[in-house]
Amino acid sequence: MKNFYLIIILIFIWISSYSQDAQLSIFTSSPLAINPATTGGFQNDNWRLFADYRSQWKFLNQGISNNNFSFDMPVFRRKVGLGCLISNSLASNGAMSSLSFVSSFGYSIRLTRRVKQYLAFGLQAGIRQVNFNPSKLTWANQYVSGVGFDPSQSNGENFTKTSTIYPDFNFGIMWYIKDDVASFKPWVGASAYHITEPNESFHKSMESNLARKYIIYSGVDIVMSEYFNVSPMLLLLSQNDFTRFSAGGYLSFSQSDQTTFYLGAYYRNDGAIVSMIGLDLFEGFTVSFDYETNISYLKNVNNGNGDFAIALRYINILKRRYNVRFRR
Repeated sequence: MKNFYLIIILIFIWISSYSQDAQLSIFTSSPLAINPATTGGFQNDNWRLFADYRSQWKFLNQGISNNNFSFDMPVFRRKVGLGCLISNSLASNGAMSSLSFVSSFGYSIRLTRRVKQYLAFGLQAGIRQVNFNPSKLTWANQYVSGVGFDPSQSNGENFTKTSTIYPDFNFGIMWYIKDDVASFKPWVGASAYHITEPNESFHKSMESNLARKYIIYSGVDIVMSEYFNVSPMLLLLSQNDFTRFSAGGYLSFSQSDQTTFYLGAYYRNDGAIVSMIGLDLFEGFTVSFDYETNISYLKNVNNGNGDFAIALRYINILKRRYNVRFRR
């Protein structure tokens, strides 16, 4: 019976790989993957790099892995941001995969002089490729009575193509306060991904549109003291029939101008609690580790095993570091 549940979960993973995007454990670990308006939207810095890796359902031996890599920088008196985002996902031991590259553009407007309030807009444009490998899947025709699945048997399928590529576009908007002396810095953003809902079907005569994804998120950076800060935040994501709500935040403890320790936790309505720990190893470089604990009925299937993610961030700092947040 347990093997039956594992098969059902695996089938669900295969299907969901194409009906919706891969999701991040901590949604702040890759800003350009959440909102194009964050492109170049950071202070006292020259450029920044983000890289993250997430592993899911490893107990199946055929789980899902997601990777994001992004680069961005402000230009033209810091009003314009330029960058790029590369994303890669592998499912079912490489049987299904996707790779996307988008260039990212951001533009920010200062709304007031006394308080540094900004309104930012962002746009991303690029391409996405989706592939699947029939040789890494098992088929009904390969089932031999009394023996089981025999991969040497023909699968009996005839595919016209096993790869598809298409253009992709994303848009976002964000309001935030970016003031070195302010102790209360709220921010709110909204974005839409896959605006044109591209067709990613492997059959020319059929359509399988990638659903448009909507994200609304908000938070606030609260400076409690010179060495202690609190950053609560929440996110609402909707794509096709999938809806996710995340709420939580992190605490940051600064030992000096160059050393900060981060500790956070998030709750997701799909039955998971994510714990996060992070550290500034040296000026401008931060590493964080996330562990996702399943609290839904699926915890009985995966024997209590959780999923993990690791994120790296490097910010090339132009001036003296003020209060660079893990978020930006």
